[in-house]
Amino acid sequence: MVYLIEWTYFVQFGHFYNDAEALAFTGTDHLSDAQEQLKKIANTYAITCGANGAIVFNGNQTINIAGQAVNVIDTNGAGDMFAGAFLHYYLQEKSFEEAGQFANHATAQCIQHFGPRLAKEQYQALTQTLVN
Repeated sequence: MVYLIEWTYFVQFGHFYNDAEALAFTGTDHLSDAQEQLKKIANTYAITCGANGAIVFNGNQTINIAGQAVNVIDTNGAGDMFAGAFLHYYLQEKSFEEAGQFANHATAQCIQHFGPRLAKEQYQALTQTLVN
């Protein structure tokens, strides 16, 4: 039941954006300004920043998640992968920072091939990350 409460909290108050969406949604020209605007309307949020990683806000602290250098083939599904992986890891009682790192890693795997899904082997390797 704890997971349902946390899931409800994030769905009601959390937002996922890429950097361009965050700027457009807030009507700002700088990501730092967009973050301040988002704090006024959301208790939590995540902004993906492509090769520059991501920014997550847990309600108290802004955390920068480092990007991963990969050979980008196809970004189709990258945002969905980030959001799904983030929520999955967060609901495993991980912190926002850990969830952001896991989501960034999952997304980095996803964009290295065509299509929005991971191969079975990639998925199995990611699930091993959950165990460690």
